[in-house]
Amino acid sequence: MEDEDPTSAGRISTRRIAFLYAGSADATIKPLFLKALRRGAVTQYPYHRAVSFESQAWTAEAFQACREDGYERMAIVGDTHADGYPGSLVAPLEALRSAHKRGLLKEFKTVEFFLDVDNEADVHNLAEAVTPFLASFVTAPHIKLYALLNLASTAKQKRGLSALLTALTIAAPSRMAEIGKGLDGIRRAPESAFLLARYEELPVPEIQEAAKLVVDNALMNGTFSSLPDQGGVPLPSINRVERLLSEHKVGIEEPPLPTSFAFEFKWAIYRDALLHPLMSTLVRHFPDEAAFLQSMGRLAKDFGTRDPVFKLLLSDLQNEIVAARTRLTTGLRFADLSRFEPQFDQAVDEIVKPFIHHFRFAIWPLLDQRVKPLDKDPCVEGLYEEYERCITATADAMCEILRIQICTRQEEIKKIMADTADRLPGRWLKPPTSLLFVHQDLERDHRDELWPEKLRCGFLGLLKRELCL
Repeated sequence: MEDEDPTSAGRISTRRIAFLYAGSADATIKPLFLKALRRGAVTQYPYHRAVSFESQAWTAEAFQACREDGYERMAIVGDTHADGYPGSLVAPLEALRSAHKRGLLKEFKTVEFFLDVDNEADVHNLAEAVTPFLASFVTAPHIKLYALLNLASTAKQKRGLSALLTALTIAAPSRMAEIGKGLDGIRRAPESAFLLARYEELPVPEIQEAAKLVVDNALMNGTFSSLPDQGGVPLPSINRVERLLSEHKVGIEEPPLPTSFAFEFKWAIYRDALLHPLMSTLVRHFPDEAAFLQSMGRLAKDFGTRDPVFKLLLSDLQNEIVAARTRLTTGLRFADLSRFEPQFDQAVDEIVKPFIHHFRFAIWPLLDQRVKPLDKDPCVEGLYEEYERCITATADAMCEILRIQICTRQEEIKKIMADTADRLPGRWLKPPTSLLFVHQDLERDHRDELWPEKLRCGFLGLLKRELCL
């Protein structure tokens, strides 16, 4: 919604548009809009002002203030449900006509109106009433009127209009503006227009975070719960455990006091050098989760009296495993993964299967790296890289599923708008495509409108009414 600042070599100026709220919109739409902007956008777009269009003096003062502060565009927001069309649209338009005749708007490039309508009959009546007025603004400032077709309840109607305002405010200028396409091309076109809008949003998970949760859950289930206990421990495994304990002098010359520096030093050695290879060995031979925890309990009991440091280490690890399971369960519940295809779980299993087959354990990723394998340990060589590859592959699969779903809904919006154009009286220009607002992680091609919101995407359908000349 901003112009390029010619003095900033391509940088975008954030002080180019003023938001004016007509009548009740200052108390109804404005708070929702400011709340929706979030993340610093409020300070990037600092001008938000209530204005009454009942007095020409007040209107002139508001326009004059915008002009003196260097704004070249205005967005006027009305609340049709609180003030009706006279207060939210007719009065502002009359004020604009008067201000234009008095030369108060000559430095403005565009004035945009935002309001919502309840049904298609209101759309037709509104278009018939305002298109002659819009057609009279043949030179700057051009008037763009966006009427949001909003069939929701009253509370959701206000949120819908604020969501549309937010999307159009924080979206990056279209990369297709040079050839006159995209939302930026529509808004910068040197003409007045009546545009019927339909806007909706779809929540999406944070892809990288959700992919890590999914991979960790698959590794946990594939390592522990879904594999049967293999029974007794083979002799080589027993020898391996005993050798590890002997190498790190478990039970030998232990520090007597848990609060001593020597105790903490020994605990750090166990955690960084012993714990990972020991747990790797145990998980390989006790893949059943219950049997694995029992094996750790037996070790803690055997060495508990001789080695309090080792006992504390195993107790902490048991607690961490339980906490990891809880974190995964909670994280997956709040990640909203319900929109992914039923076959997605199988796809993730195929992604992590080589990892499990090669390493046969997944403890360290699930415990926030409290279990730290040594970089030179040959049995974990490549573990970090392989784990990250699993997450990347899963994120790519999630993105592809979301892109397909988004594309499907975008086509549905396009058809809905085309059907609406067929039903409405008068001449309406059908759009060549609907407009999609996505984060760059979900970008499909250069036609997508980019915005910084990772947790949702937006769909905007537009119809343009031919103006009466």
